[in-house]
Amino acid sequence: VGLLRTLPALNAYSCVPQPIQRAVADVLTDAPFLDAFFEEARSKSKASYEICARKLDEMVAPFDESKAGPFVYVDFSSLLPEKNRRGEARFEALVQRAARVALTPGRSMGDTRPGRVRICYAW
Repeated sequence: VGLLRTLPALNAYSCVPQPIQRAVADVLTDAPFLDAFFEEARSKSKASYEICARKLDEMVAPFDESKAGPFVYVDFSSLLPEKNRRGEARFEALVQRAARVALTPGRSMGDTRPGRVRICYAW
């Protein structure tokens, strides 16, 4: 009962402390740092995408080339044990367990074709 009365107080709004705000403001106004940071981020993102695309090419898995964002949309339908949602679920579980790659099923994005998945290559 005491816990239930205390919980609403935990939801109180609080600002980010001023020293943290100041530190963030300093970083966000440091143009040379930001230029270097974003260049490195772009470079690492590009390298991750290239690794992912190369591996998909090696697997002969058709995919949509990523133009922006950290995702690749892949057609793994030829690898499904069954050409239905159950086969897709089994395949996704296998990939997650064996390769530790999380796949977002195409059905969650409105694609009705089993085997279409989205991979985030930015991990």
